[in-house]
Amino acid sequence: MSLKRNRTSKSFPIFFLIAFFSVGTDLRAQNQVSLPLSEKSSWQVLNFSKIPANRVSFTKDGLLIDVQKSSSPLIFPLPSSPKIKSFTVKAQLLEGQLKIPKDKKQGEKGADDFLFKLGLVEKGERKLNWMQRQIAADWVLHLFKLAKDTSGVSKIRFFNLVNDESRVGESRTHPLSDLIFEKNVAHYEDKNIEINYQLSEALDSLAFWLSLDGDDSGSSFKILVKEITYTTE
Repeated sequence: MSLKRNRTSKSFPIFFLIAFFSVGTDLRAQNQVSLPLSEKSSWQVLNFSKIPANRVSFTKDGLLIDVQKSSSPLIFPLPSSPKIKSFTVKAQLLEGQLKIPKDKKQGEKGADDFLFKLGLVEKGERKLNWMQRQIAADWVLHLFKLAKDTSGVSKIRFFNLVNDESRVGESRTHPLSDLIFEKNVAHYEDKNIEINYQLSEALDSLAFWLSLDGDDSGSSFKILVKEITYTTE
């Protein structure tokens, strides 16, 4: 009888653990959201006034971005301002490459281009006054419109894919605007790109802001973004 009781007492914790982890997996799956990369109507495509724009196509296979010594942002507004705690990007480099001059570091003038940057527009308290709205660049005006009337903006937090593995972990406020904060979170070695990143704190996010650029270094390349998912609290 004692052997029977021992077997029963040991099996219960195992069953409990299996049930616990199954529930945890279900909860994580419920909190994971995929961006609709094939739906043009869900995205906002912007242009910079003095820089050629990327060519963007919304295909059944994903978001196709053709960079020809060009740059332009892609924005996906988030209506409920979720607290984002992690994200995953899967993409493929189809053609070309990002050419960083050998005598420069990526991010410097003349080499301030990145194959892929995922930005989160952070909710905050900053708003533009009347005078600032008269002189602000179009991208800045659009940035603050994402906050609508109920809140303001803190900054765009960019998570960069870099050429050099030794640069991963570096971060900066961009020298041209304190509205842009960048952190190098991954590097690429071949044509298959995957970024998995866990934020140190969940971020109140107004939108995704994608940036791929080749204008500063004169680079041309084409990328197919196959998947962008994120998890929330």
